Amino acid sequence: MFAQMAKQKSKDEIYEKVLQAKRDYETAMSRFNASDDEAMINLAVFDMNAAMKRYCCLIKQAAEN
Repeated sequence: MFAQMAKQKSKDEIYEKVLQAKRDYETAMSRFNASDDEAMINLAVFDMNAAMKRYCCLIKQAAEN
């Protein structure tokens, strides 16, 4: 029973991390769309890529659980 509860908690944690990665991506995309400074655009692109990679890894991790 405790193992099932721990597994469910782990799934819930992964789900929350997936949602956070999605929010991070959307925030970076908004910054990209609102930026006119080259450095800020580059930073937004970097953040978008990082969030997307984190999102993909978490989705893979969720599928394995």
